[in-house]
Amino acid sequence: MVSVGSEGFIGKASVIIALDGVRGKRVIEDSYRRILGQYDQKLALYKELISKVHRLVEEMLQDQLIRAHTVTSRVKERDSLRKKIRDPDKSYSNLSDLTDISGIRIITYFEDDVDRVSRILEREFSIDWPNTTDKRAPWTRIVSDI
Repeated sequence: MVSVGSEGFIGKASVIIALDGVRGKRVIEDSYRRILGQYDQKLALYKELISKVHRLVEEMLQDQLIRAHTVTSRVKERDSLRKKIRDPDKSYSNLSDLTDISGIRIITYFEDDVDRVSRILEREFSIDWPNTTDKRAPWTRIVSDI
C-alpha cells in the first residue's frame, strides 16, 4: 500500500532530452547506458539500504504487535530495470528518476492490519504519495460484489 521514495538517499537530477531523429535515438541510448551504469555503481548501496529498512520494518511491526504473514524485500534486477527504462511511455534520464529500484512488501493476515501498518510507515518515513497505490481497491470491489 505504501511506496517509500528513496530520492533523499541518492539525490535527484534531471536532464531534458530533445528527440530529433537519429541524434535523439543516440541520446536515449546514452541515457540507458548512463542509468544502467549508475545502477551498477549504486547496487551495493541499494542492497545495504533495503536490508536495513527491512529489519527496521520488521522491528516496527513487532513493537506494535502486528503479525505479518510475510515481509519481503528486493532490489530490482538489472534486466527488469533495463525493461523498465525502455518503456516507450516513460522517459528516464537518470537512475534517480525511477521510483521502485528497491521495495518492501508487507502482507498481513487481516485487512485492518494494512491500515495499521500504513499508519506506522506514514509516521516513520516520508511517503512518495504520487507513486503510492492502494492495492486493495480492486479486491474491495470484488468482495462487495459477492
